[in-house]
Amino acid sequence: MKKKKPEIYGSYPLWMVLVYNLALLLVYLAGAYVVFRLNFIIGILYLLFLLFIEISIYREGCRYCYYYGKRCIAGKGSIAHLLIKKGDIKKFGERKLEFKDFIPQMLTVLIPLVIGIALLILRGFHLLTLIAIIYPFFS
Repeated sequence: MKKKKPEIYGSYPLWMVLVYNLALLLVYLAGAYVVFRLNFIIGILYLLFLLFIEISIYREGCRYCYYYGKRCIAGKGSIAHLLIKKGDIKKFGERKLEFKDFIPQMLTVLIPLVIGIALLILRGFHLLTLIAIIYPFFS
């Protein structure tokens, strides 16, 4: 049986970008919901943290990516050229990513998880909080 070659896109189809971003937005909204249930100020800080994460993706990844100026799966490549200067594409493949490099992205889910569990224990069962803390693990 002949092995099928993976499809490579010069620019991702719009529907894929929309599905990806909808899933990401729902993860962010679920996290924000949980954190805002704890405290308004902490909720604002969490939203600022999410903004920081998104900006760092543009600065540290998009500027060096093949999809800079094109539509990548996240749609960020087509926006990146409006926000940041293009970097050397060779640097994208040369980066050595370690576990510590993924900690900020993991915190976007872990912070609401810890807060959500604490809320469920301290304030009692709340169905929407439970859904919001487990949703990211199934999306």
